[in-house]
Amino acid sequence: MASGVLVLAETRERGLDSVTWELLALGRRLADAQGGQLTVLMLGDGIEAPVTELARSGVERVLSADAPHLAEYNPEIYTALITETLQAQAPAYFLMGHTCLGIEMGPAVAARCGATLVTDCVDLELPDGPAVVTRPMYGGTVHTRLEVPGGAPRILSFQKGTMPPTPLPERPSEVVPLPVFAEAMKLLTRVVARRAVPRGEVDLTTAEIIVSIGRGIGGAENVKLGIDLAAALGAGLGCSRHLADQGWLPAHCHVGMEGQTVAPRVYLAFGISGAAHHVGGIRDSDVIIAVNKEANAPIFTVADYGVVGDLFDIIPALTAAAQAQSNKS
Repeated sequence: MASGVLVLAETRERGLDSVTWELLALGRRLADAQGGQLTVLMLGDGIEAPVTELARSGVERVLSADAPHLAEYNPEIYTALITETLQAQAPAYFLMGHTCLGIEMGPAVAARCGATLVTDCVDLELPDGPAVVTRPMYGGTVHTRLEVPGGAPRILSFQKGTMPPTPLPERPSEVVPLPVFAEAMKLLTRVVARRAVPRGEVDLTTAEIIVSIGRGIGGAENVKLGIDLAAALGAGLGCSRHLADQGWLPAHCHVGMEGQTVAPRVYLAFGISGAAHHVGGIRDSDVIIAVNKEANAPIFTVADYGVVGDLFDIIPALTAAAQAQSNKS
């Protein structure tokens, strides 16, 4: 009988991605609720350091697939290995991030395993019986609770940044090396190069404060207003889809259901109307402060604090105040 929870670990710049710790916290709750074990799967090349870190994280087992041809993410290799692992381990649940990796591989793995797949989840409940997840629908305008039926493994992917990680209780962990097939030369696709995309100084998915600007900024020449305020506050810089589409800011600054889903302590929205796809990406922010010259802008319906005013007056004033405070300290 299938039991336990398997979590797929992800790395970022040779270290563990924050989504891994979020998934492990979820997996611990789920495994304890059903009386099963929590196992984490780590794939890559030269991954001794993250494997050691995972072995100290409170999981029962760490499955390690370490091989040179796993150095670069290749969906063919990763899908095959994960499918084989699920079939061999037979967990009741398999958790992965709703990341570029999870979005691409989740459906392929589910199809190969004949598994139930629910993607883009933002919450997990553990009633008696199958787990219940919450996921946004219709561009984030509604959230739907879904019971996850079907046979094992039930595959769930969760948005990054919506489920805060919590410390796991210490437990003895077993590290299990996995055999890795070496038929990479027969693959239909191969990674030949990787180009790093420049990112901002602050990761939006982990930022405590985000300054976000929208169409109301007027033109590319005014984007510096948002950049300066974010720098003064030590905040992440975000934007609406329009600015990313225009190339005024990089794509990784785009906040919304089609961009980055964020959950900062404070989200400052300047000149953002509040379209459903944007609101869906910021709903889990602790405090939303909106500035817009239109009193009927939809963003005010979700904002905790709203200011009807001109951002060209307000942003410079906030930047000056933040810089003055920084100079004092």
